[in-house]
Amino acid sequence: MRITLMAGVVALMLSGCSTTALYDFESFPVFKGEASSEEHADVPLAVNLYPQVEKEFFEVSSGALTVLAANMLADKLGVEFVEWHHSLNPYEFTQRRHQVFDLEYENPQAGFLALFDRSGLLPFYDSKTNTVFVHPYSMQLSNVNQSTVFTPLFDQARAGRKDVEDARKARLAASWLKYNYYEGYTLHQTISAWSKHAGYSSLVWYLPREKYADLLDYQFAESDYEVGRNSLHAIQNLIRTSLQETESDLLVSAHHEEDTNRLIIHPYHSTERLVTFEVEPTSVKSNLLRMADFYGYTLEYLATDYAVTVPYVTVLSRFMGESVGVVAEGYPVSIQTIESSKVIRVRNK
Repeated sequence: MRITLMAGVVALMLSGCSTTALYDFESFPVFKGEASSEEHADVPLAVNLYPQVEKEFFEVSSGALTVLAANMLADKLGVEFVEWHHSLNPYEFTQRRHQVFDLEYENPQAGFLALFDRSGLLPFYDSKTNTVFVHPYSMQLSNVNQSTVFTPLFDQARAGRKDVEDARKARLAASWLKYNYYEGYTLHQTISAWSKHAGYSSLVWYLPREKYADLLDYQFAESDYEVGRNSLHAIQNLIRTSLQETESDLLVSAHHEEDTNRLIIHPYHSTERLVTFEVEPTSVKSNLLRMADFYGYTLEYLATDYAVTVPYVTVLSRFMGESVGVVAEGYPVSIQTIESSKVIRVRNK
């Protein structure tokens, strides 16, 4: 089902590297630069209404014994027994294809229906006994609760449902995560929603908007998911998938700045060392002076000093010219970095 997107905010763009305003995830990221008439769907409401991002999943390989897979699934869901009809030999059944499906802890029936899909078997979950009964699909309903011969009992179930829930949370914290993305949502919206879900303090988009517009606005044709060791790994995998699907040769990486808990999306290699920099609502000269101090350079400001009215976050890297150029973007000044004398010189255009 296609998800209707919420639009109606006019975005601002950068002709150079786009920078994100200081914001929490309830605010719209402001792109410093000239205004554009193009409307974008990347508004807070679209992120806040984004469907569920993360779910724990169950994976079973093609050729695996169905009885063992059912036992493992029951163990994960806290189901106490899996009982097979007396006419069945559980060890005769194997999985016909590789499967990955979400775990629904409040609805064990859904997981077993997915596991036994196209197997010729019908699993039935009895909530009163916390038991799954497996029957031939064509059996008469009157025979559903006939006695069985295969009744494994799981140690985890003996400890009670609370212990099962605690164990589930522990597995979720230690295991890889499944992150869902949805048909009709853009890459920009999806990363924004995943970042909010992951608890990052903010999301810094440090990309040349014009160059990366097609990629950021790429809409997923169908709902799917990525799996990762953590949220950063899942986002990196999503970017890689999107680059492949758009046949793009652009370089895009995601970086987590641990000191500030910020997520940075940038156009450099994943190993590039980056530092976020807060541009303050003071003036161009004041912010460039702080940047010069960071790089160990001297600032020679020979231009008109313009006010900076909107604070935002940008990125400092070894590409100093690009980094300091962002602050001057949109103002009639030119910046020259002189490595030999370690000087940043600013003049009026």
